[in-house]
This record gives sequence, C-alpha cells and structure tokens, in this order.
Amino acid sequence: AAESMKLKLEQWFEFATKNYGKNGESSARRDIDSWMEHQLNKCIKDTTQAMDETLFRTAIQRGFFDVQRHLKWYQRRTAGKMSQDVLNKIIEAQTLMLTPFTPHLCEEIWNAWGKVGFIVNERWPQTDESKIVPTLELSEETMVRTLEDIGQVLKLAKVEHPKVITLFVAIDWKAQLCRKVKELVANTRDIGQIMKSVMGEFKDKAQEASALVQKFVKDPSKIPQSAMHQEAEIQNIKDALPFLKEELKCSIEVVREQDSVEPKAKQSLPGKPAILVQ
Repeated sequence: AAESMKLKLEQWFEFATKNYGKNGESSARRDIDSWMEHQLNKCIKDTTQAMDETLFRTAIQRGFFDVQRHLKWYQRRTAGKMSQDVLNKIIEAQTLMLTPFTPHLCEEIWNAWGKVGFIVNERWPQTDESKIVPTLELSEETMVRTLEDIGQVLKLAKVEHPKVITLFVAIDWKAQLCRKVKELVANTRDIGQIMKSVMGEFKDKAQEASALVQKFVKDPSKIPQSAMHQEAEIQNIKDALPFLKEELKCSIEVVREQDSVEPKAKQSLPGKPAILVQ
C-alpha cells in the first residue's frame, strides 16, 4: 500500500509542477468545465467537513482519490483540452488539501510554482457554493449513458470500425411528456387516470404519446431523468464531439428528430438519443 501511494504521489508531483499556471486551453466556457468545478467544490466541501470531524480516511478519499477520479474523466472528456483556469483551481485545491498529510511534498510543489512563503501557512481551500449545481451531474450522466449505448449498438450490430454514427435528439414535446408523467406516477399508477390527464395536452401526437405513457407507467424507471430542451441537449452533445470522435474514431452527426425521415429517429427520448451506425 505504501509503495502504491508513493507512486501516486510522485505522479501528482509531476502533474502539478508541469501543468499549473501554463498557457493552456483558453476556449469559451463549456458545460464540462462547469461540471468539473461542481465536482471540485463538492469534494472541497466534503473534505473540509471530514477534517473538522477528524475523519481523516474520508478526507483522503474525498480530497485526493475522488478529485483524481473526476480529473481523469475531465481530461478524457475534453480530449485533453482542459480549461487552464479550471485546471489551475484543481491543482491548487488538491495540493492544499494534501498538505496536512504530505507537507514536504506539497512544499516542494509550492516552491516549484515560484510561490512566496510556505504552503503550510496558506488558507485551506474554500467551497464556492455557487459552483455546486446538481443538474450538471444529470447532463454528464447523459453523456456517459450515450457512450455506453453506442457501445451496445456497435456490439449488437457487430461493427468494429464505424464510419459514421448519427445521434437523433428527441423533439421537445417528449421532454414535456416525461415531466408530466413523472409528476403523475409519483401519486398514482392508474393508467386510465394518467392517460386522461396527459392526452389532452398531446392530442396531435396521440399515437406516439399514448405508447410512451403506457411504457412509462408500466416501468417508471424508464422515464428519462434528464428532460432538457432539445437545443440544450444538442449543444451538450456538440460540446462533446471532440471527445466522442476521439473515443469512437469516426465521424459523428447530430440530427434533430423532426429533421429526419429515418424511422429510428422516432425512438429518441430526452437524454437518450436514438443511434444509427453506418
């Protein structure tokens, strides 16, 4: 265990000294940047509480291992093009939270940055509550699920090297339907009552809406947790295109459900794009 931790700390020293304060990626703000700051501030908050309660093992888990896990996903998710501003915040907070446990290592990192004084005298990182936005987790979970779903489709289709993957994003009325059914199912499972409450609002989509209501009432776990507007979901996917292309090694197309005559497009749900592999 000691040898394993020694390697992790050596890797952190190298990463922190090489990547802090550099002139890195300076692109426009992305949802994934906000997601990373959300996770970082959650970890700072939990680590601070654990330290106050002398729960040092929990503090190490949240302040080091969990931050590292989120950082790895952030690096992968941005195809290595992380925001330098966000990266600086991660590295500094991570090093400060390690200081009570590995003071000499953290002093070496602090010195390598050219900082004045000693890190042991610096203020503990503060939680920025405004950065903690739970809905960001839902949008990122949607991206993880989408990648998993693509993997399943490729496996079923027995396609190892796709040329093009098309993602069909659900039309807005489906998100409205999902929100409505979710509210109703929380109080009743009477299919007749739910149909009566829902269908008046979706008369012009009666056949599709009826099939979805029956599906959701039969198994409420199938109701999408993420019901963002179509344009927001499209933007979320477009922001992730470098990541998806790097992961899947092929071209990715994003299409609105209503803009396609492809039958598969109708299978799209909020937060669960329909997938066509070529």
